[in-house]
Amino acid sequence: MTNITERDELASYISDSYKSLYGIRPRFFDWKAMSIETLRSEADRMSDEIEYELDRDRVEMERNLDSFLQYAPTQEVAKRWIQEMIDDV
Repeated sequence: MTNITERDELASYISDSYKSLYGIRPRFFDWKAMSIETLRSEADRMSDEIEYELDRDRVEMERNLDSFLQYAPTQEVAKRWIQEMIDDV
């Protein structure tokens, strides 16, 4: 059984989040040289960036509701499609 440390969990979260945001893994980070406080701070920053992007995407989708209405039979269906897209992110 593998003993996963807080450092490992933070590094994994940061790496996964970075990949989600930028499309690449941050191979330039020196995980072992970073303090736990630095890793926590970076994880918080990644979390804030992801939240910002999700909010921005939500606003953009709401602006494009008219486009969805062109293809959806009703406004409720269009809203459901938008919500499903948000939930998939």
